[in-house]
Amino acid sequence: MRGGAIIWRVASFAVAAGFIALWQAIASWKLVSPVFLPGPDRAWTSLVRGFSSGDLWSKLFGTLEHMAYGWLAASIAGIALGAMIGSSRLMRTYVAPSLEFLRPLPVSAIIPVAIAAFGLTQAMALFVIAFGAIWPIMLATIHGFAAVEPRLYEVARSLQMSRLAVIFKIALPSASPDILAGMRLSLTVALILAVVCEILAGLDGLGHWVLLSARAFRSADLFAGVILLGATGYVTSVAMSLAEQRLLAWQHISRTCRRDDCQSTARHRPDHQGAAPHDQRGRAGRVGHREHGRARSRPRRQGLTEREIRSREMPIGAVRAAFSFEQISEATPRTPSVHGERTESGFSHSSRD
Repeated sequence: MRGGAIIWRVASFAVAAGFIALWQAIASWKLVSPVFLPGPDRAWTSLVRGFSSGDLWSKLFGTLEHMAYGWLAASIAGIALGAMIGSSRLMRTYVAPSLEFLRPLPVSAIIPVAIAAFGLTQAMALFVIAFGAIWPIMLATIHGFAAVEPRLYEVARSLQMSRLAVIFKIALPSASPDILAGMRLSLTVALILAVVCEILAGLDGLGHWVLLSARAFRSADLFAGVILLGATGYVTSVAMSLAEQRLLAWQHISRTCRRDDCQSTARHRPDHQGAAPHDQRGRAGRVGHREHGRARSRPRRQGLTEREIRSREMPIGAVRAAFSFEQISEATPRTPSVHGERTESGFSHSSRD
């Protein structure tokens, strides 16, 4: 398992190296004008120069700040609204039409409204990023709360737990996988919208850096900014995935325990239950298994009376009926009848004189 993951990781880096080599070949052969497509070497040189001068550091921190603030606001609002809607059927009934009206709205249509309301400010960027990033989190939270096992709610009612206790102790841990998955998706949306807001509003960040480089035909700086944005998105996604694995370690442990239980149950299952219909042993194997069981049980029958042996082979109801019949038979005196003499096995006709 570990070796396979390493092989896939190496293969993914090999594919990325192949794309970079292809990019370098196209730029070296000048299939596209160097004004519009610089080589990876020129983009790397511009990236190093930008970090050395300190310009890219400030741009990077500005983009991360916009993304983080908008994502945190969307996470808090999305989890709170999703918990209220997902845990209440009445809320889902009344709020669902409004959500279906707002959810399909593109964020690009909200940007002019935000500019008219807040101007070209940081508040506008915060509102736009939060509006676009809230939907994956809120929908995932609603789904997670609605998918909680109903028996857990019954247990909470029997324990007389309050509504807040049910949410924080039962519903929220059960819905945490869906919530974290929605937060990881919304993180990418927040980065995209942060760059869009920086381009439109002229805010300090990598989006503004890319826009100025494109207007000045500094293609190397333009591609350096694009590479840095891609690296930022990859690093934040990997960090969120690691945090998700750390927070959901209990889920992996429970799955492993369930798998081990299933495997142990399959190992202890008899051959005639676990064998497939097309097994080559077929009926002979099952008969052999039964004969082996009978052979193992024969030595244990030595020293037992016939009555105890019959009681072990018959069902419980038959055992009770047999014991009661035999007790009645033993207590009843044996008297000769008109047609014959009564014995333990029934009536035997006597010969006439």
